[in-house]
Amino acid sequence: MKRGYLIVWGVIAVLALMITPVSAQGGLEQTLTSADGVLAYQLPAGWIVFDTGGQEIIINNTEDAFNNLVSGNNPREGDILILIMGPDAILEQYAPEDGVDNLQAMAEAFAEAGTADGTLTLAEIELMTAPDGRPMAGAEYTEDSVMGGAMFVFDEGGQYYGMAVLAPKDTYEEYKDIIGDIALSLKLNAGGGDAGAEVALESAAVVWVKSDVFKNIDGGLALAEDRVYISDGAGGVLVYSLDGDLLSTITHPDFFAPNSPVLDADGNLWLADGFRHMVFQMSPEGDLLQSFGGEDIFEALSPGFLALGPDGNLYLEENREDEDWIEVWTTEGEFVREFQIGDENSFIWSLELGPDHLLYAVDLVGGVRVYDLDGVVITDSLAPNLTRFQFITAFAALPDGTFMMSRSALEGGNEEQQIVHFDADGNVLGQFLAADLGLDMLYAPLDFVLLPDGDVIVSDGNINGSHLFRLRLTPGG
Repeated sequence: MKRGYLIVWGVIAVLALMITPVSAQGGLEQTLTSADGVLAYQLPAGWIVFDTGGQEIIINNTEDAFNNLVSGNNPREGDILILIMGPDAILEQYAPEDGVDNLQAMAEAFAEAGTADGTLTLAEIELMTAPDGRPMAGAEYTEDSVMGGAMFVFDEGGQYYGMAVLAPKDTYEEYKDIIGDIALSLKLNAGGGDAGAEVALESAAVVWVKSDVFKNIDGGLALAEDRVYISDGAGGVLVYSLDGDLLSTITHPDFFAPNSPVLDADGNLWLADGFRHMVFQMSPEGDLLQSFGGEDIFEALSPGFLALGPDGNLYLEENREDEDWIEVWTTEGEFVREFQIGDENSFIWSLELGPDHLLYAVDLVGGVRVYDLDGVVITDSLAPNLTRFQFITAFAALPDGTFMMSRSALEGGNEEQQIVHFDADGNVLGQFLAADLGLDMLYAPLDFVLLPDGDVIVSDGNINGSHLFRLRLTPGG
């Protein structure tokens, strides 16, 4: 038997707040498309989506239901758990070992995985035709089951895709009609949220790539008119031309691990060094212009983030006993003000000041929360269908109003790094694994900068190696 869907659900670590569930009598207000553009489906407003990027979509009616499940528990009263799987994923994980040549065989294999833990006893699978003419197999779990639920598998031209449901019996009965509506809303080959439309995602080509360019796995980028700066921890800052040639290296005896490079209007380079508790300003030629900080000013490993705001001040991140604060300083080293971001449930992984002058906080649990420069939450979770419950190694708000991130994705049963280009509504514009780019692997993309011609420079690295490459995106169509 292939990997069961309960195992898939159990490997995702989440700490989340409870939200009010939607009544089973509600409608399907959300129309969504899977991250890879293969599937479209509809949900009630407020239901929670975790899209792995590999044709596996996990849905709950509350965040608390998801959190309960990944703690190793079955759904409780009021919890609904749904797994949607596209053709590649369902064949990879649930196809019988001797192959599939009919809907009955696929449905039985999918059902076997869902009943493996003994909480479910599946009724006889019934072959039928969906209202729109699609061949369909469906079954409900029997009265002998500990839990309630159903499974559905569709056959569209020999491509199988499906949906499984798990819930306490009373909860399943309460939501039964809307679960059926969700299953029937599931469509193959959908794009832009319109069921049945072909999706046309961007393609990408690597213009040039440099391997093993940095050794210390920082990889922050800053773009000048004709060059890009890449922070290299203890190696200082590397300066590359936009054609991929190494121009120079900026170092200083006071550096330990400078990061978060930012350029000011005069072309001077600002750096934060959390190990030294210092902020440095360097000339374009690499001379030290000024520095300020120290252990009496910044706490351990702070500042960990630096940005120049539209007011001309520096915005620095400081971690104080697991609380994240933004401190505002003048460029002369005078303290102005501070505000807290995140809460007791946050695990802020990285920060980005976008060209829209908004602060994007990448949270391992909550996705990407957006703040103004007074610390007021503007968006609680940007594109939550793509960013929540994800380990995002890199995030950038691009000058054209789109976003780029790197996250883990399941591909052929293996976890790989995936670059995703998307808009503020969570529509995927393009997504790329290493093979799509002609690379042997993506280590862990760390930062992105958008060039005026639309190309993107990417830093990518971990302890096993690193890349710096220029990516050319071509719109789908």
